[in-house]
Amino acid sequence: MDGQSKLPADDLLLEIRGLKTHFFTQDGVVKAVDGIDLRLKPEQVLGLVGESGCGKSVTSLSIMRLVGHPGRIVEGEIFFEGQDLLKLSEAEMNRIRGNRISMIFQQPQSCLNPVFSGGRQVTEVMDIHTGQPHDLNQKRTLELFRLVGIPDPEKKIKAYPHEMSGGQAQRVMIAMALAMRPKVLIADEPTTALDVTIQAQILDLIRDMREQLGTAVILITHDLGVIAEMADEVAVMYAGQIVEQADVETLFERPLHPYTQGLLGAIPVMGRCAGTLQVIPGIVPDLVDLPPGCRFAPRCAQREKYGLAICDQKMPEMRPVENGGVRCWLYQSAPGHQAPLWPRRRNR
Repeated sequence: MDGQSKLPADDLLLEIRGLKTHFFTQDGVVKAVDGIDLRLKPEQVLGLVGESGCGKSVTSLSIMRLVGHPGRIVEGEIFFEGQDLLKLSEAEMNRIRGNRISMIFQQPQSCLNPVFSGGRQVTEVMDIHTGQPHDLNQKRTLELFRLVGIPDPEKKIKAYPHEMSGGQAQRVMIAMALAMRPKVLIADEPTTALDVTIQAQILDLIRDMREQLGTAVILITHDLGVIAEMADEVAVMYAGQIVEQADVETLFERPLHPYTQGLLGAIPVMGRCAGTLQVIPGIVPDLVDLPPGCRFAPRCAQREKYGLAICDQKMPEMRPVENGGVRCWLYQSAPGHQAPLWPRRRNR
């Protein structure tokens, strides 16, 4: 492949190709992210969904190049505006982090520095990246506190993380992430451990920032309700891989992968009898000792229904279908295996 063909398409802001991030432990190699592809367009909200431990957060840390020991990105490319982030020096990445790509981390009160006020930490981001006078950056911080809806911002700008509620600390993290008007905002479980009212306010804030600043968002969550409300497109992760990707309406109306179907079937629906709530049987595979075939096969009722021996023997590839893609032997054939289902989606 020549150098020109490696560049992402003109309408893409971020493109991940074949990303593998593994952790080298005493028990073996943990394949936390194992060959994923993602594409993000300007102003798009891409939802990344899956249960805990599937690799969502490691994907975000890989984009930011913040994977700590014993983890390491072992393969792949991450293109941002034509640059492969994995080939940049640490100094070059420091000019991008918190500037053109920002991230809202989980558990904001543990991510904020406890010995500095929230306002100082937001101002410091601008001090590093803008070269403007400190006083101007302090004024901008106050504006950001007002923008993200922190009450009594003149007082709270001087407050330390332990003096803030969870919702206020989350808003400080958002202010910090938006200080430089980033092209990409990665929001990793931005509403975890917040009450329902604060959750709604945080999501409204992220939506407003997208509309006002034109920021593209990667929204990482296990909450499909949040995905339905916020995302344009959804990628479903399972055991370190993307197993299905589609626009949000298509995914909810006609999910293809049995894992996606199980996730949607497990959502409580008002008016539906509690006894009809579905449960995905079994447990997530050990990422140190993965099965040779499909990683969802041991939990898949469809494999048993159609008698698919290949599911235990060979890993299916991610194959394009109308309006998306799916990784499943139900929809792709191979020597000695005929796909039992046709993967057509309804075009929009």
